[in-house]
This record gives sequence, C-alpha cells and structure tokens, in this order.
Amino acid sequence: MRALLLCAALLALVACAGRETKPEREGEVGLSMVEVPGDERLALAENERFEYPLPDPANRFPEYPQERLADALEPVVVCVALSVGTGGEVFRIDPVATGEDCEATADAPPAFREAVFDALGFWRYEPAFRCIYPEGVQPGALGCIEPAEVVPVAVRLPYRFVFEQREGRGLVGAQ
Repeated sequence: MRALLLCAALLALVACAGRETKPEREGEVGLSMVEVPGDERLALAENERFEYPLPDPANRFPEYPQERLADALEPVVVCVALSVGTGGEVFRIDPVATGEDCEATADAPPAFREAVFDALGFWRYEPAFRCIYPEGVQPGALGCIEPAEVVPVAVRLPYRFVFEQREGRGLVGAQ
C-alpha cells in the first residue's frame, strides 16, 4: 500500500513538472481626457453655466485584446472623440489621430481600436446641460438652481487610452 501511494505521488509530481503554466492575464483600465481646440468649445454668455456630463459608474472600460498579449507590443495609443446626446446616449465615436498625444492612433492595430469602440459604444452619461439664468443674474457656483432654465446639450468628449504590457499582463490606462 505504501509503495502504491509513493508511486501515485511520484506520478503527480512528474505530471505537474511537465505541464506548462501560463502567466495570469489581468488588466487595469483608466482613461484621460484630451485637450479640445478652442474653436470647438461651447461659448457661454455671462448669464450661463455649463454642467459636464457624468459617466455612468457601470460603464465598461476597454480590455487589452487577449490575442495580442503574445505579440509583446510596445504601448499602443488609441484616441477617440465620443459624441454624447442630450439624453446621455453615445451616438458617435470617431478616431482622433491628430495632436502630439494622439498621432499613434492611426497606426494602432485594429484589435485595439475595436476594443475601444466595443466598450464605449455601450457607455451612458447623465447628460450635459446649460443653465441659462435671466439677464442680470450671475450663475452660482453650486450648479443649476432656480431661476435658471436647464437646457440639455449634446457634447463631444475626447479620450486617450494607452494599452501596454507589464510582466505578461495587458494593461489599459491613462497617461
């Protein structure tokens, strides 16, 4: 009986030693906003205030394409401009390949662009809006309050995603 247990233990050790282990594939995600040129910004009157859209906490971030982990690529940058409607829905995503921080987007492998488009297409926001106060009333610092008129606004939000690998793990973050 003792010999049988010893033989089973030895077989288990040999089987484990011959098995190739793969590194854990984990990822982290972050994002950063890209500066928008002045001529594309909303111009407000003195009696107006703008409230930015708030992303839904359930928005799913892009994931590093698992099929590209074995390629051990240098960091890949994908910049996009996300159009958010007056109801908070994403209705358009455009790649941005201009500006020194986003030029690499044009050279990004399709799997990385697809990861961004796939995730952001489902994003939702609390809509952006303008608070329009009666003439002579200055906007307050605490958001839209009476007697302001609240007007939902469609906006374009630029984002820059950086995909990179560290120790065999795919990471998506912001720089």
